[in-house]
Amino acid sequence: MVEATAEERAGAESLQASVIIQQQQQQQHLKQQRQLAVLDKRQQPRLNVWQQVKLTAALFGVESSTAFEQVYTYLR
Repeated sequence: MVEATAEERAGAESLQASVIIQQQQQQQHLKQQRQLAVLDKRQQPRLNVWQQVKLTAALFGVESSTAFEQVYTYLR
């Protein structure tokens, strides 16, 4: 087995350290993203069920009255 030189070992350790630092930065970034998402969600106005139905119906191009009837039937 070939023995690594001190310079090679130092280079490998440096590379390993930079990879660890990069992973920690990525984890920190993801953590911040999640915190922002939670904050963003809290600041959004809450929609009641019928507003959600109306929005969903509009997204899918369904008549609101038809969607209301279907939801009402489902909830009953």
